[in-house]
Amino acid sequence: VGIWGRAVQEDQSLREGDRIEIYRSLLIDPRAARRQLAEHGGFMGRDRQSSGQGRQPVNKVGATGKKD
Repeated sequence: VGIWGRAVQEDQSLREGDRIEIYRSLLIDPRAARRQLAEHGGFMGRDRQSSGQGRQPVNKVGATGKKD
């Protein structure tokens, strides 16, 4: 149990506006999960299409008016 990202005892007094968080044990170590995904060609996070991979670079125009 926590309040605003800090673990507290369950009998901690609450104040108005406190954000109460309930934590649970990890099912698998995050490093092990990433390693398993990588071994099988997977990845964490959003799908490749929405992550920006494969997008064409944008030609930016600098302060001089020339392309960078």
